[in-house]
Amino acid sequence: MLLAADLGGTKSSLALFGETDIRKPVFEKTFPTAETPSFEGMLEGFLGEAQARPTRAARPTRAARPTRAALGLAGAITAGKVRATVLPWVIDAQSVRERFGLEKVELLNDLIAAAYGCLAAQRGDYVELCSADAPSQGTIAVLAAGTYLGTAFLVQDPKRGYIPMASEGSYADFSPHDGFQWELMGFLMRERTHVMKKEVLSGQGLESIHRFLVEKSGKPVEQWFLEESRGKPVSAVIIESGLSERCEICSETLDRFVEILAAEAGNLAATLMATGGVYITGGVAPRFRERFEGPLFARVFLERGVLTPVMEKIPVRLVTNPQIPLLGAAWYARNRM
Repeated sequence: MLLAADLGGTKSSLALFGETDIRKPVFEKTFPTAETPSFEGMLEGFLGEAQARPTRAARPTRAARPTRAALGLAGAITAGKVRATVLPWVIDAQSVRERFGLEKVELLNDLIAAAYGCLAAQRGDYVELCSADAPSQGTIAVLAAGTYLGTAFLVQDPKRGYIPMASEGSYADFSPHDGFQWELMGFLMRERTHVMKKEVLSGQGLESIHRFLVEKSGKPVEQWFLEESRGKPVSAVIIESGLSERCEICSETLDRFVEILAAEAGNLAATLMATGGVYITGGVAPRFRERFEGPLFARVFLERGVLTPVMEKIPVRLVTNPQIPLLGAAWYARNRM
């Protein structure tokens, strides 16, 4: 048995897999992260439930104790330990291994787990945005827009296969692509002196773009928008209202976000020469995938001057399977541990 985990600030998913099929977990469960004092307490409860419940084949899992575990989470991992950036825990791989009798425990940066998940992805896990028929060979870029922005890439090695590299590209400066984005930059610089990519390409970024467009319109935010925003995240209200065309400013917010993310994906693909493809993951973009599948994303992504013919051969995929980081952790446990 393999244990895989995708540990997030809001929820954490754990799953047990057999060696032969990492796409069908033997047992899985999602926990609200903030309600659990420690990861080890969460894992103890999970394994207890796994042993007590039948599998899909109606057989007990009492003997199915995991031997290897790969845990994906946000944070800087040093010597098998991590103080997670969005979690209330410190996790020590050796402590987990000894307490639960595991042979091996590995901690993975969450974007590394997502990158491995892209290697294991199948057609049903994503939609093609550009160059669907292009061959996928060479460096792969991963761009994750969610609560924050994450970036990673996989370099192809002829002997060891793909080698993942994490990055903190989200802390790089936001680079305006056109006149509108320069105006947006000026708006944001009234609030802060340093505008980073993660402050534009995230759920927070949707809110920033919306606030700027509201100010630009010269009209106050409508009352119904304020009332709905009290009961759910503002970004969710923007997405729902934009897709339904209930709110013109919300609809434009989605299009502007698509433009900015397309430019960032193009920059990343050109910088890395990501001929193996660009994968867009995270929880934001799939919620309005219709806008990404339209002509706007492809047009902005491909605008690279003399490099455009090269860009036209780079596949771009929007990952719609939210379990990709969990799948990546399982893939790593099976193939690299």
